Amino acid sequence: MGIDPSALIGPHYTLDNIDLESASLDDRIALFEDRVRGYFTTPARILINIYENSAFLILLVVSMCVGWIEIFHQGRSSNRQSKNFFKSGFKRIFNPSRPDHVPEEQFEEDMNKILDEVYYQVRSGLVHTGTTRSKVIVTSQIREPMKLVFNTSTGEVEHMQINPFKSLLAIEFYLSEYCTNLRNRENDELRQKFDHAWVDLGAKE
Repeated sequence: MGIDPSALIGPHYTLDNIDLESASLDDRIALFEDRVRGYFTTPARILINIYENSAFLILLVVSMCVGWIEIFHQGRSSNRQSKNFFKSGFKRIFNPSRPDHVPEEQFEEDMNKILDEVYYQVRSGLVHTGTTRSKVIVTSQIREPMKLVFNTSTGEVEHMQINPFKSLLAIEFYLSEYCTNLRNRENDELRQKFDHAWVDLGAKE
């Protein structure tokens, strides 16, 4: 018995729409975006409005999306490198800016420590304990995705505030920008890396 051509391969795609064996790069990009939005970011955004205890689930979706998008940016699997991919993806998506009074070299050193802590407190906490760790304050009272207090004397993050909804919006905004750039045929290197990651991950399966 053959595979049902009406079988869903994404929220809005079936095997009738896209033949996975011969899918073009543009088909793959469309399916990637459809899966990330339809399975994760859109349900997460809806959940925010209907269930008051959804914050940790939203942050888990945000954390996973940071890693997934970075995999396709780099064009390879993050196997045994989840932390590095998360840190790189976080910088790419949330784009923390350097204060004018902080030298570039110092900013990079401090940012590496901050991202280590964000990974441990947020992503690692959610995946391994089901909640964020002790330095995280989840709140809807800040206007940005995240605010944190970094002690330059000790080189430690003292605490961080995270707005799940604003963080999710940042992911959705970046996903739109990324997929728009992917569809631009002039961005050959970006498109090639996406395709390499697709094949490397076996996403067509």
